Amino acid sequence: MTHYSQVAGSVFEQIKQGHKIIEPRVNDDAHKDVRIGDMIIVINRTTREEVVAKVVGVLRYSRFDALFAAFPPRYFGAETPEQVRQEVARWYDTESEAVHGVLGIKLHVLRAK
Repeated sequence: MTHYSQVAGSVFEQIKQGHKIIEPRVNDDAHKDVRIGDMIIVINRTTREEVVAKVVGVLRYSRFDALFAAFPPRYFGAETPEQVRQEVARWYDTESEAVHGVLGIKLHVLRAK
């Protein structure tokens, strides 16, 4: 299956360069069907540039804090766990997190389009 994900320019560059290898998401209807082996077309919201990535892991947790505690912050494109938490808080509220649980989608970039 192929999924599409729009991200901010800074996040796009981190994924494109292979620096951000886990993309945290709420396990809602938009993300619950992501499986290992799926492809994700990551789209830069500003430039519309695309990167094709393969899902090589789907990490399921009840809360973001548990996901972030399991891996180094650099896997999420940050230097500290606090930076990772602040970035996620821009997009997801704690209610959505509590209702749906969370995912860490582990990516391997195949090519930039």
